[in-house]
Amino acid sequence: MKKGTKTVLVALSCLFFLAGCSTNQNSINITAAQVKTDNVISDTTYSGSTEASETRNVFSNISGKVAKVNVSVGDQVKAGDVLFTLDDIDAQLQARQAQLNAEPSAITPAQVAYDEAAKNYERTKSLFDAGAVSQIDLDAAKAKKDTTEAQLETAKRSAQITLDMANKKLSDTVIKAPISGIVSAKTVQEGDTVSTQVPAMTMINPSQVQVVIHVTEKNAGQVYSDMPAQITIGSNGETFQGKVTMIAPAGDPKTGLFDVKVIMDNAQNKVKPGMLANVTLQGAKEPSVLLVPKQAIVTEDQTSYVYIVSEEKLKKCPVQTGKVRNAYIEITSGLTKNDVVVVQGSDKISEDSKFTVVSVLF
Repeated sequence: MKKGTKTVLVALSCLFFLAGCSTNQNSINITAAQVKTDNVISDTTYSGSTEASETRNVFSNISGKVAKVNVSVGDQVKAGDVLFTLDDIDAQLQARQAQLNAEPSAITPAQVAYDEAAKNYERTKSLFDAGAVSQIDLDAAKAKKDTTEAQLETAKRSAQITLDMANKKLSDTVIKAPISGIVSAKTVQEGDTVSTQVPAMTMINPSQVQVVIHVTEKNAGQVYSDMPAQITIGSNGETFQGKVTMIAPAGDPKTGLFDVKVIMDNAQNKVKPGMLANVTLQGAKEPSVLLVPKQAIVTEDQTSYVYIVSEEKLKKCPVQTGKVRNAYIEITSGLTKNDVVVVQGSDKISEDSKFTVVSVLF
């Protein structure tokens, strides 16, 4: 504790002691407290562990037997590289059959039916125009033409859909990297049967790493997006610059802490996911803030005052206030860190009042 602070606390203790030794019926009982200081958020270090900013699980879209695996854990790959393939014999046969079914010759019956109906309609229309057939005959021929035309279009679309599905299944036998990065986990090997429900591999992109820290409610309001941060790796003490990219909109209901995500570039791959790290948020370089209990503030004519206890006398001092911090309020001007203020009883006193310090808040 600094010398000045010790002196103030001794003086307060003496006032409290004298109050206990004598009683003045005309004095007003007060509670006093020394002005507090509070460090800004940049003085606080948070701990966490590094993790890749991008992680992707690799699934197979179809079940099947693994034919070949092209990568191992730790391999660097680019987006689109083939990670592994499945046995594609059945898929190839299905694709060929679907291709044949989509050929014009495969839909000949529907085409023939339509062609005949179209010719019959034209013939019937000519007869109708000549007055040789009735309107009913013309309508029947038109309905037959429309029906066979719809059936032909349906046959074509069905054949194309079947072909597209077969080609997709064949394409799905080749599993490619969804991102550029490193294979961090692999659960398949040649001969295994893969499932669509279980990831076959996991990939990470370590070009950027992040640390999620947990910030108190008091400090969360001072954190902002893109706020600079310093990240120090515990194993080697190396320091990197990063920034805040995410602030949780709500605190954890159990701990009351807010998750804050800090990200940093890692192009040289010096930082591995899972390393312990200390994070210091670097806000504006502000001096320590002076705080007094909110009850110490007296407002008169829209001006804020506090009563300072000095050498057994009271002094009414105008102050400028700042943010409210729970039970305290910031004082931006008018006080020093060694001042002692009246907390309880300030609404009953004046500079000429006789007083007794009955309680001291340290």
